[in-house]
Amino acid sequence: MRSKFILAIDISQVQGEFDPANPGPDVRIPYIKNQNEDIFQPLFSDIGEFQKFRPDPQAKLRLAAIPFQHLLPYLMKQAKGFVINPSGFNLLLTREQLQRIMGAQAQSVRPNLEAMMAQAAAAQAQKNAQNNAANDEVKEHVNETENTAAETDNEE
Repeated sequence: MRSKFILAIDISQVQGEFDPANPGPDVRIPYIKNQNEDIFQPLFSDIGEFQKFRPDPQAKLRLAAIPFQHLLPYLMKQAKGFVINPSGFNLLLTREQLQRIMGAQAQSVRPNLEAMMAQAAAAQAQKNAQNNAANDEVKEHVNETENTAAETDNEE
């Protein structure tokens, strides 16, 4: 899956310069609670959807474009899942659904990978066989040349 989603990161409490490589404890992730008090992290399909959601216009938010296959590590431990476009379509994607999708993708990639490896091995075997045949021809030619040279020496 090639989709990317926008994840909001609240850096309002960060002292000094924000370092994405080392976010620190002052970085907060916005979340939404549903009627059951379940926590979901908002994700956005585009900047327009983010603008509709923006809970606090004063908050300093950074946006990160996260590829779909890399979403799981960004899910907070307390969160039940993501909510895509919470002020629009409001699609819930639970942790379990995300794990199943990731597992299905991994399984669909594995047979393709195995097939590619088998093809590469077959191509290498064919190349090795061709190289061996060429080496045998060279050896045969060298032996013929040596025998002809030896016969010529014997005749003299």
